[in-house]
Amino acid sequence: MTKQVNSLPNFLTCKTQFNKAVLSKVWRRVAVVSTSMVIWMVTGISEVTAQTSCPSGRARTSLVPPMAAYVISPRHSVILETTPLLKWHPINLPRGNGTATYSIEVKTMQGVAMWSTETTQTEVRYNADGKGRTLMAGGEYILNIQVNLPPQIDKNLKYDDQELKQSAYFQVIMPQNKLILESDLAAVHSSSLPQTENELKSALYVNYGLNDAALNLLEKSIAQGGSASVLARLHYKTGLIYGSVGLWQLAQSHYEKGLNFATQGNQSDLVPAFKLQLVEAYMMQYSPANNRKSVEMLRALLPYYEAKRDQSAVDYIRYMLDILQQNITLEKS
Repeated sequence: MTKQVNSLPNFLTCKTQFNKAVLSKVWRRVAVVSTSMVIWMVTGISEVTAQTSCPSGRARTSLVPPMAAYVISPRHSVILETTPLLKWHPINLPRGNGTATYSIEVKTMQGVAMWSTETTQTEVRYNADGKGRTLMAGGEYILNIQVNLPPQIDKNLKYDDQELKQSAYFQVIMPQNKLILESDLAAVHSSSLPQTENELKSALYVNYGLNDAALNLLEKSIAQGGSASVLARLHYKTGLIYGSVGLWQLAQSHYEKGLNFATQGNQSDLVPAFKLQLVEAYMMQYSPANNRKSVEMLRALLPYYEAKRDQSAVDYIRYMLDILQQNITLEKS
């Protein structure tokens, strides 16, 4: 059965869940914030064939410290191949402090070692030296990254475990799902829906939990350029996926670029949706400055949604403002 996805998820077409999360080790203090998880709206999906981005409920959205090395790919994603390209963001070291190395390890969910290596690069192909075990179709794995700081690093520089270690869950696609996906992708060519081929394919990838494949396709489309309205839509979708896997810095970057394109293209309905997503990205990267930016943006959005008589949006904004005001009060105390 072919899966269908709305052409542009936004606040009005997405299911939003509000949860209070305790965020620690960020800016060296604790803040209580509200998080929202944007879910791609899917209809007509068979539970027998659907494979989500969290097949066993083990993947979790996580905060990434701004100075940390973090997993980029595969990250909380189903993958198509058994020799994926493993990618991560480098640790931020000041000049003159040498070069860090990275210990890379892939294990099963049961802790069985599959492959390990050490490199100074920020990407490596799985089992590049042929000494590892073959990843199995449907297999669930953890990618671990450990930063090894250079011996000559300034001893006054302090990094905690969250900045030096990170893990990400991934799963190789199940054979039956791969067959159905290939059939769905083939049908895209004959589709008459008003979307680009890459957008339709990326939506299918998301439905099957292939977040990395969807991101690669969307970012390729962005690089190819297009009208302001098309680029706004592409940045929005890309930001949603980055947010869903916890890469809020990258999500924020795409929301900010997309907001500029939406403004240029006079997409009055999309501009407030971008701002709501930006607030989420700011809050998930807690800082007093981000708190203030979020409050300012939400206060500006409130009259818009009140005029539209969108009570769910109004309630959401008031809820967020209440949480933010509590944080600001804590900051002053």
